[in-house]
Amino acid sequence: MNRRKGKAEKETFYSSLFRSYTYPGHFVLYFINECTTVQETNELLFAVKNTTNFCIDTEGDQFTNRPALMQLAFIPSDNEQVVVLLVEVRFLPTITSQRFLDLQKLFQHIFCDGNHIFCWGDPLEELKPLLQFSLFSLPNIEHSHNVQGVFSSWFNSWLHSKTTAVDDAVDDRLEIHAPDYDPMLFLPPHIFNEQKMITRALWSLQDAVAYVLERYLSKRETLQKWSIGLDYRLSNQDSRLSLHHRNNMISYATNDVLSLTQLILFMYNSSNFIPHLAIGEYFILLKSKCMFSISSLVKQKDQGRTQFVLSDLESDCDEELAVHGSNERQVPSFSSPLMFSVLATTSTFNDLATVDVHRQCFSTTRVDPISLSPQMLIEQVPATVVSSQSTDHCHFDVAITRKKRQQKNRRSTKARKRRNQKTSSRHRRNRYQFVIQRESNLDVTTVKNILRQLQIKPTNVNPVHSIMFIGIKSHREQQYYEQLLPFDIFL
Repeated sequence: MNRRKGKAEKETFYSSLFRSYTYPGHFVLYFINECTTVQETNELLFAVKNTTNFCIDTEGDQFTNRPALMQLAFIPSDNEQVVVLLVEVRFLPTITSQRFLDLQKLFQHIFCDGNHIFCWGDPLEELKPLLQFSLFSLPNIEHSHNVQGVFSSWFNSWLHSKTTAVDDAVDDRLEIHAPDYDPMLFLPPHIFNEQKMITRALWSLQDAVAYVLERYLSKRETLQKWSIGLDYRLSNQDSRLSLHHRNNMISYATNDVLSLTQLILFMYNSSNFIPHLAIGEYFILLKSKCMFSISSLVKQKDQGRTQFVLSDLESDCDEELAVHGSNERQVPSFSSPLMFSVLATTSTFNDLATVDVHRQCFSTTRVDPISLSPQMLIEQVPATVVSSQSTDHCHFDVAITRKKRQQKNRRSTKARKRRNQKTSSRHRRNRYQFVIQRESNLDVTTVKNILRQLQIKPTNVNPVHSIMFIGIKSHREQQYYEQLLPFDIFL
């Protein structure tokens, strides 16, 4: 509930601070479903041959999370219009129709090995749930770009760079000043990004659009039922929803992928100082730089924090014989998270011993907890403490073992059978991590014989109605066999 309230507050805050996002250039929208015409498919086939970079996003139905929509944008190389596809996977033509084969050919061109696929998140993870519709196979992993994963590193470099490749008007537009009245909702850019890099937290697309493009990208339509039929030409669309609601969902889905497209182009144009470097190559370079910059910053911050605490410990030990009033000086509390984190890293052997030795630092005997070995740490602790601790630990282990044995013995035959069935189901799911689907009117034995003749070794073969599900060991084998097996091989 609190998380939902926080998101609603951010929506209200961003909408009051920025203008709603609209793509500044021209774009043309196509719906991909059973109503897509031959002319539209031919236009897209022509456009895809002149494009090598594509931006994707997906939406699933609320509650069920079933895949329902894929948004896809053709990233332009110049100031051309952007082609946007809204693929309604629940309303595709039948898999054996010529119209479906034409669409399949289109997506084979889009996801071919030479093209680059961009996504706010892992593109392969976004696309995997859609493989069941047999419209495409997964793209080349080397050319799949997680923009969210590299954004924080890029943003850090961009903030510290003195020159950019954009004109003065864009520079003025991109200077963001955080409001004074609510820093929790809108921190200054360098502080906000530094927090992300230190904690390894990822930027949301909404935050990235706000901080870089100074626009409000609405996320109010995220949790929806998307398999309603957005295209007005569909005869079997959900007629209970109003045209206004449907248009809002179309606008949200389109802006989601267009804002990412604009963000990708801005990242490329503002920070690419290597002549003739293509967008895909630039993001490969950015990916290689990302891990180094994040790890170095985290290491820097950790060293600074450790030095600060250690210097505080030394000053405390130097003043241990001085007399202080109750209001003059306070001994550092062991409940402090910062103090406890440093003490825990000095010795991983025995937390109790470390804390006990640190307490002695404020007595008349000077002890340096950093220089002590684990054996010396044990010697500083009374023998009764160590022995009682080890005895309690042994009793605790024995009690846990006895409890597990009793639980196992108490299981009835029916419970054990149910548990075995659950385990078998889990293992069976693992066999279908990489799946090829083909329509079939053959039995399993015949299908296995055909696969054996083609030297294909499936992990499992299982028919569900008229669809044959074939489990494959790896992603690469799945891609290869997907092209090798004709769609009508089992008919």
